[in-house]
Amino acid sequence: MSLQKNIRTLFYTSKIIAIFIIYSMISNGLGQMTPGYLDFLIAFFIMIIMQILEYRNVNRYVVILIPLFMSFAGFFLLHGREHFVPYSVLGLITVLTLPRYDAESISSYKYILKNLKNSLFMLIGSLVLYLKVDKSFGNSLLRYYIAFLVIAIITLREGRKFEYDIKRKKEDDMVNFGILIAVIVISSNFVYNICKTIIFSILKLIAFIAEKILVGFVYIITVPLNALVNYIQNLLKRNAGNPNVQISDKKDGLEELKDIVNDQQVSYVIVENIIKIIIIAAIIYLIYFVIKKYRYSKVIKEEGIVEVREKISVEKPAKKKTVKDKLKDIIGAKTLNEKILNIYKDFEKITFKKGWFKPYMTPRQLYKVTRIHIEEKKKIKYITKMYNEAKFSSHEISEDEFVKYKEYYGDIKDKIKDVQQEDKRK
Repeated sequence: MSLQKNIRTLFYTSKIIAIFIIYSMISNGLGQMTPGYLDFLIAFFIMIIMQILEYRNVNRYVVILIPLFMSFAGFFLLHGREHFVPYSVLGLITVLTLPRYDAESISSYKYILKNLKNSLFMLIGSLVLYLKVDKSFGNSLLRYYIAFLVIAIITLREGRKFEYDIKRKKEDDMVNFGILIAVIVISSNFVYNICKTIIFSILKLIAFIAEKILVGFVYIITVPLNALVNYIQNLLKRNAGNPNVQISDKKDGLEELKDIVNDQQVSYVIVENIIKIIIIAAIIYLIYFVIKKYRYSKVIKEEGIVEVREKISVEKPAKKKTVKDKLKDIIGAKTLNEKILNIYKDFEKITFKKGWFKPYMTPRQLYKVTRIHIEEKKKIKYITKMYNEAKFSSHEISEDEFVKYKEYYGDIKDKIKDVQQEDKRK
C-alpha cells in the first residue's frame, strides 16, 4: 500500500470512529437505542468498500449507491425489519459524509490537522449528552474516544512524513496496519474484557512483587527497632524488683515503651508510602529516559551521510543575545568546524521560532522542510552538507568553504526574515 493510500485509510477510519461516537451519543441519549460493535464494523467495512471503488475510478454515484445498499442489507440482517431503519441512518451518514473530503488533499498535513480538529471539537461537544446516555453504554463508548485519539495521532504523523518528505522505515506500513487492526479489535467487548483481565493480572503481579520488596525492606528496618524495644523491656524487668525504683518511674517507663511501639507502627506506614513513591518515580523516570534516549540519539544513515537526531532547548534565555554575543560565539570558536556548528545552531533556532524545525528532525529533514518555505534549495543543501562534514567528518573545513558557508547562510537568513515580514503583513 502506498503512503497516500495508507494516510487515506487512517484518516477515513478516524472519521468513521467520530461519526459512530456522535451517532451513538445522540441515538442513545435521545432515542434509547444501543448501537454496538457490529454496527461500527458495518460502517467500517462500508468505508473500506468506498475506498476500493474510488481507487478503481468507478462512477461517483456507484461509489455511494453500492455501499449504501450493502449497509441497508447489513443493518437489516442485524436488527430485523422492525428496527433496521433507525440503525441504517449510521450507514447513510457514513456514505454521504466521506465523499465530502477531497481525496487528493487528504495527504496534506494541514488539511488532515484542520479536519481532525473539527472532529475532536464535535466529540467534545457530544460529551454534553453523556449525562443522558445509559451509564454502561457510555462507559463502553469511552474506548472509542481513545481509539479516535490513537488513529488521529498516527494519521497526523504519517501526513507530516508525506508533506515534508521524511524518510520512512519499511516496516512503518505494517506497524500502522497492526495498530489499526488492534484498535478495531480491542473495541469489541469480548477482546476488551480479555485485555482488561490481562492488564489487571499484570498489575496485580507487579503489586505483589512490590509488596514483597516493601516487606523485606521494612523487616530490615524493624530489626534495630525491635532490638531497642527488647532492651527497654529487659531493663524494666530488671528494675521491677529494685526497691530504689519508684512506682511512678515504672509507669513512666511503660508509657515510654508504648510510645516507642506506637512510633514504630507509624514509621512502618511512613516508610511504606515513601518506598511506594520512590518505586513509582523510578519507573516513570526509566520510561522517560528510554524514550528520550531512543528519540534524540537515534542515528540515521542515508546516502553515505550519518545524521543524529538533535534536540534544542526551547527554554527562553535570561536575556536576549546582542550582536556582540553572537559574534563572540562565532569568533571565539577555535576551529572553522566549530564556527560552522555555531552558525548552524543559529539556523536551527530561527527555523524553530518559525515552527519549521522540530526536536525530532535531523539536518536532512530540516533541509527538506525549509526548502518548502523559501526558494534557496541549493544554498540550504550546501549548509546542511557542510554541517554534516564539520560534525562527523575527520577533515578540517577550508577557509574558502567557510566563507561560502557564511555567505549562503546570510542569504538564507534574509529570506527567512522576508517570510516573517510577509506573515506580519498578513
